[in-house]
Amino acid sequence: MERSPTGSPPTGTTSVCHRNSRFSRTCIALYVDPKNFDDRSFVDIDGPECIIPPNSFALARTEEYFRIPRDVLVVCVGKSTYTRCGLIVNVILLEPIWEGYLTLEISNTTPLPAKIYGGEGMAQLFFFEGDEEPETAYADRNGKQTRVTLPKM
Repeated sequence: MERSPTGSPPTGTTSVCHRNSRFSRTCIALYVDPKNFDDRSFVDIDGPECIIPPNSFALARTEEYFRIPRDVLVVCVGKSTYTRCGLIVNVILLEPIWEGYLTLEISNTTPLPAKIYGGEGMAQLFFFEGDEEPETAYADRNGKQTRVTLPKM
């Protein structure tokens, strides 16, 4: 998100889930390996809503594109309305000069299928401006994130 006209970043905003999502399905493998993740464990959804199977999770991209300034750190957390339904958005850090669409990790912790909707706010972002810039920032190590991103180490 761009800086406000006053030069300081906004203190908080709501992030909206995009209609393109990926959610886990019955795993092809016997276990999950974050160093060798099997893409076949996901199905792609392109629609206004998505059903997350019980005790499973979905990856969704935000509608917003972010450009984090070098002196700002952003914390993304789930909104309480969804948390109270057993849908947890994992806490995510957006490091200084990170750029791209945010991948939201949404866990269905219930024993029932759960519906999520594209175009609705599922997460909140809090912006913290630092007193000085970091020695190394995200873009110094990684590139832009343009789509839902699977685990990589």
